Amino acid sequence: MRDARRGRHGWRTLLLAFASPLLLGNDGLEPETLLRDFEIIVFGAELGQQPDGRLHKWRKPIRVYLDIRAGEAELYRRLTADHLADLAELTGLQIGLVETAAEANVVMVFDRDAHLLSSVAEHVPDLPGKDVVRSQAFCFAYFWHSRNSGEIIQAVVGIPSDRAASEGLLPHCIVEETTQILGLPNDSDDVYPSIFNDRSVFDFLTPHDRALVRLLYDPRLPVGADQKEALKTVRQLLREQGF
Repeated sequence: MRDARRGRHGWRTLLLAFASPLLLGNDGLEPETLLRDFEIIVFGAELGQQPDGRLHKWRKPIRVYLDIRAGEAELYRRLTADHLADLAELTGLQIGLVETAAEANVVMVFDRDAHLLSSVAEHVPDLPGKDVVRSQAFCFAYFWHSRNSGEIIQAVVGIPSDRAASEGLLPHCIVEETTQILGLPNDSDDVYPSIFNDRSVFDFLTPHDRALVRLLYDPRLPVGADQKEALKTVRQLLREQGF
């Protein structure tokens, strides 16, 4: 979730078949920093959620439906499709757009700010944390996971098309929210340079962000791993990659 109270340079973001091997490449990123930031972003939470100490990610194909009710539909579709293609390459997941909500396990709603929550409610009547969203949100996302396995099974994204476009934040909202529903739900001012940083605005994933996504979707990191086990594996993955 992005916090509307902070303005352009300081708002917050709330929140497939087989993953490719981890190919980070050492871009001057420090292993302890990556490990710390992985823990903050993957095992933290927003929207009043309580982290359960497990790692959550998708295993099945991600099918995204765009419910565009206001704004430039073709532009939104192109920006979203381009970023989903990038995420598919980073994760090894099958990710793409579908034509109906019935086919989707992710719904992205673009509507005017005044109507956004009611439009999202047509797809998700009981959106958790909606009071927080109503009072603070700019754009937001939320995902659901299996209680048993920890696998992510459904997600929703809400983007206020009028405000995002007028403030030049539409690409940022699309990139940030669709990345967070992969299982990276938290934001932190300590994570930089990053799209997950509350006080920075990027329209793309930084090398730091791309490393975090690749780490999460390395096939040696199992869905539902507890925090201690997952961080031990991440440390080993970083070591193997020469960090």
